[in-house]
Amino acid sequence: MATFAALERSLSEVDINLLVALDALLACKNVTHAARRVGQSQPAMSRLLGRLRDFLGDDILVRSAAGARLTIRGEYLAQLVPVAMSQARGIIGTRGQLEDAKISIDVNLMPALLPHFAKAANLAGCRLKISSHKLAADGATQLRSHIVDYVIGSPLEKFEGILSETMCYEDFVTLVGPKNEHWGCAEPALEQFLAMTHISLVIDQTEIFPEITQAFATHGLQLSKLVKVPDIASAAMMASQTKFALTVPRSSAEWLARMLGLSPLVPAIKFPSRKIMLSWHACHLCERTFIDTLAEATAEAITGKSGQTLSPRKPGGHIEPNQE
Repeated sequence: MATFAALERSLSEVDINLLVALDALLACKNVTHAARRVGQSQPAMSRLLGRLRDFLGDDILVRSAAGARLTIRGEYLAQLVPVAMSQARGIIGTRGQLEDAKISIDVNLMPALLPHFAKAANLAGCRLKISSHKLAADGATQLRSHIVDYVIGSPLEKFEGILSETMCYEDFVTLVGPKNEHWGCAEPALEQFLAMTHISLVIDQTEIFPEITQAFATHGLQLSKLVKVPDIASAAMMASQTKFALTVPRSSAEWLARMLGLSPLVPAIKFPSRKIMLSWHACHLCERTFIDTLAEATAEAITGKSGQTLSPRKPGGHIEPNQE
């Protein structure tokens, strides 16, 4: 009983700000990143770390040759504190207020993802605040600048403090307009396919889908013969009015075909599948439930089934998911 009373007295001395700081430090393993996470300055977070060390009698976070690392007790606390803080947030959050999750989505994925996300008022207890980016580099800039918390789209360059996971893959589909309708649902021969005038999506000399141009180059098609267009909607409009062929990811092909009456054909080239990634700040590790839910919702919206990949369209005039 005396031990319990002593523990109660110790708990009464704990500043809640220390627990918030401890949670951030254990997740980020970096004083600067932890400070950004909780809205503190770096010196203020350093002072909080000093108070935590005095209170717990342990260094918690120490320098090493590979950078900062947790002590043995710090590793132990890293298993306990996020769970305890999650429960505490649940108690405090019973007023019905939702946290905001700021997400930047590849602009070419927006038509597929927005209707799917809009079906729920919130996702895993978070209210979504959605923006977009045209190039992976733009998404990376938003993420590194803390304008957004998560980025959905093509793979980003590797940056310190940024984590990424593959959510799903999707294949590319070639679309043609009425002036090419003689192809029907057939698969043209390689020579016939390469002889078509193909559109390449390029923004500021950066390929939006480099997988496509790389595949064309591998098969001997001179990239100078590609018609460069900066956005997918304009490119699709051109394809609908000319004999140009437009190759795009399947999620984009679905809505473009419906909107402009374009027809899919089986590409004579096997284009590499496009990888759809979710990227986020390393200090959001404790929000694993939200990350998993977001990844599952994205995969379902793009493929029609969580974690399902897509194969090239099969003959029959419609776009089918892979059943493998």
